[in-house]
Amino acid sequence: LSQIVFFTLPLCALFLILRIPLVRLAFGAREFPWEATLLTGKVLAILTVSIFTQTINEILRRYFYVFKNTRSVLKIDGLATLLYLLFTAAAITKTSWGILGLAAGLSLANLCRSLMFLFALNRRIGPLFPKEKIISFSKMLLAAAFAALTAWAAMRFLDAYVFDTSRVVPLIGLTIAAALMGGLAYLLATKILKVEEFSSFKLMLKKGLRLW
Repeated sequence: LSQIVFFTLPLCALFLILRIPLVRLAFGAREFPWEATLLTGKVLAILTVSIFTQTINEILRRYFYVFKNTRSVLKIDGLATLLYLLFTAAAITKTSWGILGLAAGLSLANLCRSLMFLFALNRRIGPLFPKEKIISFSKMLLAAAFAALTAWAAMRFLDAYVFDTSRVVPLIGLTIAAALMGGLAYLLATKILKVEEFSSFKLMLKKGLRLW
């Protein structure tokens, strides 16, 4: 689980920062209206929470399968789905959020599903996260924030002084360059903070290079 968090956190941070370039690449830099680009970017920003929690949920769900406790999985998934339906119905009928309400409902439902999975597992097998793991997760979160800040600064600088992002190829270059800088910043931060999962990643990388 900790290794999944190690890789998922920076990806979500980069998705959050680079949401506008990614939307423009997906739907067209010129053809897609700017207002629609901003709206889609907001949806993607909200869904970054869902990307992280859904990844965690798939791991937590397997713990229940190990114990052959599919009933708890069914109950938790059912409650999360009910919450999603109630929230989105209220968001659509009572507010002007529109598609943002659908995205928020999905992220909220997945977050609550994660919390319910963790609570149920904690009751069955005891604390899942000792103090050392909580400290490690906090360090990874801090490193992900540093990666997001680095990617944002790189994106702004490259957009202003290097790339003409009205064209597709420079836009691709900006996105890749900013993502790489953010990723390197995350690895550097986890190394400096002595995150345990960084050592595992470095070992895995060395093995991969040897096989290559």
